[in-house]
Amino acid sequence: MKKIKFRGKRKDNEEWIYGYPIVLKSPDGEKNCFILREDFEIDWTGNYPGTQILENFIEVIPDTIGQYINLRDKNGVEIYRGDVIRDKFGKIYVVEWSNTFIGYGFKDIKEDIDKEVEIPAFRVLAKSAEEVITKDGIYYENPDIEVIGNAFDDLEMLQQI
Repeated sequence: MKKIKFRGKRKDNEEWIYGYPIVLKSPDGEKNCFILREDFEIDWTGNYPGTQILENFIEVIPDTIGQYINLRDKNGVEIYRGDVIRDKFGKIYVVEWSNTFIGYGFKDIKEDIDKEVEIPAFRVLAKSAEEVITKDGIYYENPDIEVIGNAFDDLEMLQQI
């Protein structure tokens, strides 16, 4: 089954939190972004469920929210929007949404930053057309790519490339 989950950096300590994004708009129109932790479960014997939910809303930095794209690298690491990956030829990409392909793709970070994503993720990761997707809709792991960082934590690395 396809997993739909996200991650974002906490506003209070900049650690990554995984779960489900929620945007709440304040009365003055300000948007606040939160992630409801993926391991959250309501304890019906404890406090009022609403209190438990609020305690598990973690405020995150909006620009850091990235969706898991249902792909794993050669080490089994989950790939998210904003991750930086290296292919078997040493080429470096950042994972971004593509309006052209209506899906996630890999953008060559040496190309013009405003250029549209040119390579859909499934094309880079598939060894053949038959291997693009499994019967249950999950992409295969690929032995030819590796997550080497992300666009939010590794700015110095990106500037050196």
